[in-house]
Amino acid sequence: MKASNKQSAFTPEFQKSFKALLRAPGSSMERWLECIKFLIKEKQAYTLEQVHNKYFLTHSKNRGGLMLSSHNCHENAMVIHGGGANRAAITNAFAFELPAIGSNSYDEMIEKNARLIARSNGLLPELNDAERYATIGAGHTSSFCKHAHAGGRTVFKALMDEHGDVDVQKLCRNSEFKAMINEGWDWTIIKREVDAEFPELAMLGQQALNVSNSVATVVGELEGQMILV
Repeated sequence: MKASNKQSAFTPEFQKSFKALLRAPGSSMERWLECIKFLIKEKQAYTLEQVHNKYFLTHSKNRGGLMLSSHNCHENAMVIHGGGANRAAITNAFAFELPAIGSNSYDEMIEKNARLIARSNGLLPELNDAERYATIGAGHTSSFCKHAHAGGRTVFKALMDEHGDVDVQKLCRNSEFKAMINEGWDWTIIKREVDAEFPELAMLGQQALNVSNSVATVVGELEGQMILV
């Protein structure tokens, strides 16, 4: 077999240490958080404050390749609307830098998002050419806020205006939800080179963050139902 001529963006020491973290014993969340700590220390991940959701789309590996459920985006918004928004509670806001524009990886990411949006029957936000990052956590909430800001439709009457679109004015009566829609929140961003060389990181992240999010959603739904009754 012919050896690959592709040159790594990382030193052998980095590769050895990071692969050990990826494959260490422990839960997916434990390994994910250790990987993030290492990447921040090595300046391969960083925090951005208050990033508008127009800059995000969904990572193609999220939810095992299913990416997003358009219904869940709006259902989550119902929970937030019923229970009250709190940006500080968004602890799973992780995303990767998009691959370089013009690369095969970039084209694939855009194509998969476009297909997902086309299947959503108008419940997911259209691509806007401003996207810079691909969510691996908090994607449903981010997508809804992006959709609401762009004036998208909904099927939930509690979120709907007289035209069938998201009633942003009603949601924005809650100052935190208003900030989520109009300003965004803080994100941890992982550099594109990491995603390219270690694709298993995105798989680990979606396992860790979606399991965590599922538990939080069930709790949030119960709380929301109690408030709405």
